[in-house]
Amino acid sequence: MVTKKYNYNGLAGCVIKKKVHQTGTEVGVYHGLQSGMDCDEENPWVTVCEVHSNLASHPTLKLALDHSVDPQGWCEDCHPNKKIR
Repeated sequence: MVTKKYNYNGLAGCVIKKKVHQTGTEVGVYHGLQSGMDCDEENPWVTVCEVHSNLASHPTLKLALDHSVDPQGWCEDCHPNKKIR
């Protein structure tokens, strides 16, 4: 159970937000329950592509932070092989 309250830049549940140079997008890492996201207790850590609003849930903060450096691996809109419809 997480007892620390995350509040990066005044955003409830936000651990960090950063620009990813490979995609030019901003990615945030959140404790989903603290930020009011609809997520399950087994995967409370959420990596969010702030540009496309796509997210990936994780069981640990370390996994969420690891995913934050490569949104092309989990954000379908950042993926380099995305097909334009």
